[in-house]
Amino acid sequence: MTSQTNILRFQIDFLGPFHVSSSPDEGLDRTVDREVPLPASGIKGLMRAQCTHILMVPTSIVDSIFGSKKCEAAWLWTDPEFATDPIPEKVARLRLSDSDDGAAESGLLMLGEHLWATTASFTLTMRHPLEADEAARHRLVLRAAARSIVGLGGSRRRGEGWVNVFDVNPDGTPAAWSVEDSSRLLDLRESAA
Repeated sequence: MTSQTNILRFQIDFLGPFHVSSSPDEGLDRTVDREVPLPASGIKGLMRAQCTHILMVPTSIVDSIFGSKKCEAAWLWTDPEFATDPIPEKVARLRLSDSDDGAAESGLLMLGEHLWATTASFTLTMRHPLEADEAARHRLVLRAAARSIVGLGGSRRRGEGWVNVFDVNPDGTPAAWSVEDSSRLLDLRESAA
């Protein structure tokens, strides 16, 4: 197995602002971590959720990739590296009362911040050698999980965190997803049914 098959590279294109909340600070209800605005643990958890709830990958495969109480994860995630530093912006949200005066409902004013970014990249590295068939299954599932992500962080239903995520070749060009890839993913799901 070559070193290239031990590493998967991904790119995130941000379509709007995003936030992964940190602890409240500076009089704000919702702040972002400026040191690690998008932690590897968040990406890993989101990819696992995509596998489980969207792609319907069998639990045994999900556990072998992401880990469980019985086994460690087969892959290691890096924190995404941003092409340029994300730009913070303060935001306010409120809920208007039903009265005609346009006043905010008591207790429903939120002050926070989000970040604007263009692109970021992250890698997954195989923790230990796997059999060729298992490694190919893992790569297929991880690529599909990343590509199925359309939103990350908080307020995804309010227009924040919308993204495109895709795997890239070692030279940085987008990797292709083929009809054969889709067929293999469907076969994987059906084989466990």
